[in-house]
Amino acid sequence: MFNFEKNKEPESTDKKYIILELINNSLFNQNIADNTADTLKATRILLFYGIIFSSLSFLTFIVSNSKSEIKKNESVNSIYVDSIYTDYKKNRKFEIQKFDNKIDSLKVKIGQLIIYGTQPKK
Repeated sequence: MFNFEKNKEPESTDKKYIILELINNSLFNQNIADNTADTLKATRILLFYGIIFSSLSFLTFIVSNSKSEIKKNESVNSIYVDSIYTDYKKNRKFEIQKFDNKIDSLKVKIGQLIIYGTQPKK
């Protein structure tokens, strides 16, 4: 605002010059304040969007993770049920074979009763 060089006389003696310099400085300060306010507003907006997107991504992760755990449990349960069913089928075949053998032995005994008229001795 003031020029203190030895070669020049200070320009601060003129009231119009001082008023002009004060207006220029106030406009400059107003521009800086406006820019600062705009920067702070943009920062608040970006912070808001960051919080929203972070929350959404967190919730999406939680929901997808819980669904995958359910699918894992279902697949384990289906494998367990499949193994039980295959064991049941094997046992069922074994039991059916056992009953077939008993039926065959009874047929033989009945056939011997018919042929000999009495039960064969053991």
